[in-house]
Formats: sequence, structure tokens, C-alpha cells
Amino acid sequence: MVRNKILLFSILGTVLVASSLLYLPKSESPCDTPVTYKIGTVDPRFGVTLDAFKKDIVQATEIWDTSINKKLFAYDPNGVLTINLVYDSRQQITQKEQALNANINQTSQTADSVKQQYTALKAQYEQAQKEYTSQLAAFDQDQANYNAEVNYWNSAGGAPKAQYDALTAEKNNLLAQQSALEQKRIEVNQLADTVNAFINKYNLLVSYINSNVRAINNDGLAGTQFEEGVYISDGSGRRINIYQFENQVDLIRVLAHELGHSLGLGHDTNPNSIMNPVNQSTSLTTSPEDLQELKTACGIK
Repeated sequence: MVRNKILLFSILGTVLVASSLLYLPKSESPCDTPVTYKIGTVDPRFGVTLDAFKKDIVQATEIWDTSINKKLFAYDPNGVLTINLVYDSRQQITQKEQALNANINQTSQTADSVKQQYTALKAQYEQAQKEYTSQLAAFDQDQANYNAEVNYWNSAGGAPKAQYDALTAEKNNLLAQQSALEQKRIEVNQLADTVNAFINKYNLLVSYINSNVRAINNDGLAGTQFEEGVYISDGSGRRINIYQFENQVDLIRVLAHELGHSLGLGHDTNPNSIMNPVNQSTSLTTSPEDLQELKTACGIK
């Protein structure tokens, strides 16, 4: 019903190669001093305030800090790492799909309610129809008996007074039954009209749901892979660009993933890892693989 898209992280970096190396000083661990970061662009179309974004970044940094009980990141207005929320077609598509899915969910709830009412009304109609059919059969039999008796006495030249009075009473009773049956028929037909109206309403709701599903499936990006975020280190400096997320947990995980890259961490295959290249988990803690990779980067045994 909903497009299955795969959301990927990536890391970009610049590799410098020296033509000759005479001396290799001891390399500095990325964990020796906290990486200072600042906030750059925060596009308002994400619907995230600056304060909320700051808190999300702090929560993302704490995922790494708490795993080895060491301060690895620190906010600094002049920090070396810039973190941006960059709005483009990726988030636009996500927000469009979220709105369509919200319409689908809301309409589905309404459709379910209509279906429940339809089911109850259909049972009521079927019971009323059964009662009407039974009463009509009984009336037809009584009327046939009455007509047979009238024909008998007419062929005999007329009925005695007592019998005539009894037939007259029977006729009035049949007329009353006929009137009641007509009222019952009208009620049954009205129930049928109501049931059919609920069927039409339900079908319209289903059609609306399907049109929203088609809008998602036909947006041209079903199965497309695209980055939620990227860590870049080049001649222009170090920066993290966040392009797409569906909710707060998703955003914190993307931030934590790219912050991991800023520490030199690579990808791993555990689907629950922060450093898994596909953001499919909701875990906000490091996996054993994340922790081992971090300890290796930090020179911790």
C-alpha cells in the first residue's frame, strides 16, 4: 500500500597523500579533546525550531558520550564542525507522504466506522426482510383460504348470516394485515436504501484511500535510495548536512550517525547499530559493534 524506500547515510572525506614521509608523529586520537560544533543553516520548512534542533544534537552527542563515559562533543559558536538542516526534495517528499499517510489513516478509521454501521444495519435489514417474507406468506395463505370460502358460498347461492358476518370480519382482518404488511414493506425498503447508502459511502472512502496510496506509489521515487544525511570534510571545513527525517527519533539517529563519522567511525552490519548505513532501527543507544568501533577510534582497549 505504501512505497518502500531505503534511506541511506554516507560519509565524504578528503584523503591527503604525501609524496614522501620522513617522520610520522604519534597520531592524535579523535577522542582526546571534544569536537566543537556549531549550528549553521536551519531551514524552517522542516518545522523544527532552533532550540529543538540544539536539544536533538545534544541527545545525539550523548549517545556517544555515555557509551565510554567521556565528553566527545561540545557546543561552541565558533566550533570546527558545522551542523545544517538542508531542505530539498528529499524532505519535501517525506512531508508529502506523511500528509498522505495521515489522510489514509484518518479516512481508514472513518471507513472502519462506516463498515461497522453497515454491518449492523445489514443484519437489521436481513432480519426485517425475513420477518416481512414470513408475514407475507402467512397473509397470502389466509387470503387464499378466505377467497376459497367466499367462492364456495357464492357458488351455493349465498352464505347464512352467521357465516356472512364471520367472512366480513375475516375480510376486515385481512385488510388490516395488508395495511400492516405495506408499512412493513416500506420500512424494509427504507432499511435497504440506508444499507445501500452506507455501501456507497464506504466505497467512496475506499476510493479516496486508494487515490492517496496511488499518489505515494506513483511519486516516481518508489524504491529510490537517497541520503538522509552526510558528513563532509574537505578544504571548506567540516560539516554535517541533514536532508531528511520522518520523526524526532529518526533525526537523532541520523545526527548520531554522522557525528560518528566525524569521529572516524565506519559502517557496520548490525541493523540496530547507529553506524548501520540503513536507518531502519529506533534504538538510541550504541550497539556492541558501535562501541567496539568507537573504542578502536579512541585507542581504548
